[in-house]
Amino acid sequence: MTSNRSESTRHVVRRWAKGTTIATILAFSGISLALAGTQSGPVVSFNLSLSTHVPTELEATLTAQSRAPTAVRAQAQANETLRWAIARLKPMRNQLRFFIRRLGTYPSTWANGVITEWFASGSITFRTRNLTLMSQVIGELETKLINPSIVYQPLGVNRAREHLIVAGFGRIKTIAQKACQALGYAQSVILHIQILRTPRTETFRPLLTMAASIRPRPAQSMPLVRHEVKIHLSFDTTIRCKGP
Repeated sequence: MTSNRSESTRHVVRRWAKGTTIATILAFSGISLALAGTQSGPVVSFNLSLSTHVPTELEATLTAQSRAPTAVRAQAQANETLRWAIARLKPMRNQLRFFIRRLGTYPSTWANGVITEWFASGSITFRTRNLTLMSQVIGELETKLINPSIVYQPLGVNRAREHLIVAGFGRIKTIAQKACQALGYAQSVILHIQILRTPRTETFRPLLTMAASIRPRPAQSMPLVRHEVKIHLSFDTTIRCKGP
């Protein structure tokens, strides 16, 4: 019969090993299920903290706007600006990804109940991990597009966290074995593992290489910074030593 603590350990392993190899899940489930028949021995608790950097990419969005007496003309002008931007991004397709956001046309001015002016707006978004390229592209596109916005998107956070979990399980097994050997016992059994996710840390560092030589940049241009994301996991672990 399996103890309640064994069930708790198995639940933790199942929950946090999702996405890892079946061998890893079975190995740690086996350890927890072996508790029922173990001999009493000293109980040792310890905490293991691991962290890793996650790569990020920048996502920039710039907007094309136009005003004209008719909706068709306003939309055509905005489309022309977007086509101009696409023509400049296409040669860089091996270094960045881009796509067009929603394009909309709306009445903006009325006189005596009649629409006298239409407003059209559309935006283009591109993503890259190359900070220097991002600065250069924004510097050129801002000559015709406006309102640049930049966000930083971490890449592969879940996968990086899964790799940390697998690494943590391996480290815990090694630490447990060495701890029990130091106490004069030959074997160790894991009683409990609780994995805690601490808030990720984000670091912004000034980007020194800017593309000031391409064209004069408007005053609203944003200075780019190097963005780093670090994720952290903490493993609260309890083991029991056994054997001669």
